[in-house]
Amino acid sequence: MIGLGHFFHYKRAINAQTYVQDVLQAHLVPYAAMHRNIVFQQDNAIVHKARYTQQFLEHSNVQVLPWPALSPDLNPIEHLWDYLQRRLDCQDHRPQNADDLEHSLRRHCNANLRHFYRP
Repeated sequence: MIGLGHFFHYKRAINAQTYVQDVLQAHLVPYAAMHRNIVFQQDNAIVHKARYTQQFLEHSNVQVLPWPALSPDLNPIEHLWDYLQRRLDCQDHRPQNADDLEHSLRRHCNANLRHFYRP
């Protein structure tokens, strides 16, 4: 899982408490404190919609972009994931573990993302 430029390695699905503690509390809240007036975007994943997560975000005064149900095509990150998957598929050496995958993703992000998203 990637969030705010951080990679999180989990061997199983995460729950709302893990998401809040490891991602939101550890990374989003400090980032939001340094960058006023941000709007946080997440999709309708179960951990994102969980009451525990919603209460945490509300209590932390993090503004969240409303997200319509069943509309991943509206999320620009889906296009980024597709792009990165195509880059990985073209590699001669397929990632063999989480560290290999992270290294490959970082390499592709650093080399190509400026051209992918244009202001």
